[in-house]
Amino acid sequence: MNEKKNALFTYLIENITLGHMKTGEKIPSRNALAKKFNISYDTVDKVLKSLIENGILTASRGSGTFVCSTRKHDVEITRIYAIFHSSGYFNQNLEMLFSGGLDNAVPFYNLRDYEAELHMPEFLKPGCGVVWYYPFPHRLQLIKNLHKAHVQTLILNRDYDDLNCIANDPRESLRDGFSWLRSCGCNELYGQPGTYAPYRSKRIIAAYELAAEMKFLLKSENIYRMQSNHYLEEARTAAEFMFSKKELPRGIVMLDMEIALLFVSQGLSCGKIPGR
Repeated sequence: MNEKKNALFTYLIENITLGHMKTGEKIPSRNALAKKFNISYDTVDKVLKSLIENGILTASRGSGTFVCSTRKHDVEITRIYAIFHSSGYFNQNLEMLFSGGLDNAVPFYNLRDYEAELHMPEFLKPGCGVVWYYPFPHRLQLIKNLHKAHVQTLILNRDYDDLNCIANDPRESLRDGFSWLRSCGCNELYGQPGTYAPYRSKRIIAAYELAAEMKFLLKSENIYRMQSNHYLEEARTAAEFMFSKKELPRGIVMLDMEIALLFVSQGLSCGKIPGR
């Protein structure tokens, strides 16, 4: 689903779910929507057909397209799509988790992150469940759109807004890491807040609260706020910041595993050999 097509989908879903387009109300014509979003008539038609198939809109020949009563979330799931961007190790475990090893389990399909838009029409059909493993921040709007369209969605290892999720308690996982730092003789912390992932704010707050609770020193000059949204740039600048100090860090606790390998690589490029 390209950007303009997604914009139309978002416009319709948000206006319906927020009540701006009420049940039984006629939506703008295909020609009007094509002109408004600067897209072709056929593209508008594809978006509307997907919403009609999902029971969100209904069409009456000669009268137009109208808003249906919104579907419920408790529709029985007949198939599951798992969206991931990691190795196959994760999708195999996800399939076992949701099938429970049963022969009569619902069909389970694995998709790469970049394939999500291509399967939007399938997601919108009744009975579809979509599981997102470790979704990138830019996927948040797409996940919200599916949720608003009453597609049953579940996020694993991320806590985004009020969406359905399974995620660990950041304080408990950080406590393990900070306890290990203390066992290494660390009493002073360096901080590196990220800037682009919504879920990171909870982790950062938890980290600062736990640092105060465990009586770590956290000086303002030891806090480096990232200005880049690029993973590699983030890892490089963080490594330069930490490894340029005269006193090297005794241990590093990563709040996000996505940059761990990049961070280690950049540490090596600085002539350092990170341990744990």
